[in-house]
Amino acid sequence: MHWIDLRKHAFYGLLIGGALRGIQSGLLATSLTLGLLLVAQAAQPSRDKAQSQASKTIDRLQTLSAQAQENSDWIAAEDYLLRAQYQLHREYGVTTPKQQPIVNSLATLSIQSENYQKANQLFEFNHFVSQKTAAPADLQTANIALARWYLQSGQYERAATLLASSEADDFSGTDFVPERALLRLNVARFTRQCCTAKEIMETTQQAQNAGLSQDALRLFLQAAAELLIISGRPMDAATYLQSAEMTPNKPPKIIAGKRRIVQRDPNRDLNQMERRKIEQLLYARGMSTDPFQTDSLWKSGPDTVTVRSSGEFLPIERPEQSEVGSQRQFHTLIGHPLRFRKSDLRQILPAKYWKKTTLDNLEIRMTFTITTQGRIRNLKFDAAYDREVRKLMRDTLKSIRFQPELKDGMLVTRENFKLVQSFQSQGEA
Repeated sequence: MHWIDLRKHAFYGLLIGGALRGIQSGLLATSLTLGLLLVAQAAQPSRDKAQSQASKTIDRLQTLSAQAQENSDWIAAEDYLLRAQYQLHREYGVTTPKQQPIVNSLATLSIQSENYQKANQLFEFNHFVSQKTAAPADLQTANIALARWYLQSGQYERAATLLASSEADDFSGTDFVPERALLRLNVARFTRQCCTAKEIMETTQQAQNAGLSQDALRLFLQAAAELLIISGRPMDAATYLQSAEMTPNKPPKIIAGKRRIVQRDPNRDLNQMERRKIEQLLYARGMSTDPFQTDSLWKSGPDTVTVRSSGEFLPIERPEQSEVGSQRQFHTLIGHPLRFRKSDLRQILPAKYWKKTTLDNLEIRMTFTITTQGRIRNLKFDAAYDREVRKLMRDTLKSIRFQPELKDGMLVTRENFKLVQSFQSQGEA
């Protein structure tokens, strides 16, 4: 055979050999892939079985928690829920959305035990989970849920900020979300800067154009009417109340919200008698009498008063000022229908009311006139009360607004309206 033929045969041999090796490598890779697939398929039933078993365990723990709550065994109820959450973390990860109902239940237990700080952390954790895992539409729902908690717990500025951020980040193309719009109106009653009359009317018009049910629309009209009264537009408010098709004759009621109490200038010069009285009061309470060290203690009464809008509102609030650190302190509010910080009442009321039993039994009965503007006139006390008690109520009621009496579709002045203010520290919500 010619040497050229030998080279040709050798060349073809290399080609064939390479091809065979390629085929072998391909077959090996395919075999490995098929092997891994078969292993995964074989493991899938066991994984599904494990998750199914975990789901059964979680359901059982939630059932046990519910039974413990029925028996008022709050410690056991919380323990079962925490174990259920741990199981979910093991199976699906720390940020799994499957845990959110359990976290809500844990937050509810914290509220029942008056651990509002912990409840706040849990609600915010649920919102964090939604931010990590939820679709845009679901995240909007999560924003509304957290804002509603902020409103419920007295964190009004946080609620307003979250709602504004939610509107700015709404990429769904939906200009009007009824739940969010109504919540924004309700939050506005508790913030210092209320929305303008134009914004109120525009929001209400959007609600009227949205095809809502009569009950849902009535909520919008009521909220808008109250805000317009606060804004000094009672005639526009009357129009909304009439449109709501409410009872033609409706008695006055206090408008829910947080209001700054109108008082005398705390920086004014005190006469000798007033200064001596304040010094004695501070000394009796073990406080410094240096006005430069305890300037806030020299004020004549509480700064704000709150009126709840429903039984869902808790007797707590968070200070509007930012606090150092991550821990947020919640303050207990007492009183009905007007709610004050308990610490503020201790500051202004006579020492005999420092005892809980004495404060619980304090009832202030008053009679006054409610104008068509929703303001109070001709305040009279129905019994003899301490000077500090009378001053507290006079200063407070100056800032309160009422929805005036509605008679035959018109707002009218109501004379001899009676109000009883109590200060029970238990059972207030």
